[in-house]
Amino acid sequence: TWAVAGCSAGASSLAVCLTHPIDVIKTRLQVLSTTEGGARVTASYIARTIAAEQGAMGFAAGLTPRLLTIVPGNALVWLSYEAIKKVLLA
Repeated sequence: TWAVAGCSAGASSLAVCLTHPIDVIKTRLQVLSTTEGGARVTASYIARTIAAEQGAMGFAAGLTPRLLTIVPGNALVWLSYEAIKKVLLA
């Protein structure tokens, strides 16, 4: 029970931390359509811009709210799944 919640929280935390930099780039791609010069914005351009302007920490922008949203939800999903499975298989 608590082990399930802890394991799911740990796994989802790791997944969020590994995928968050890509999510930051994706979000900026959705917001920006062109650069100041009118050139098309690419993922590599955004990644280089973030790295140059903010360093590695720029890719972690918004990580805490994402963790606080996703991790408890995943823990609840797995706790619910295990509880329902236990009832149905009893």
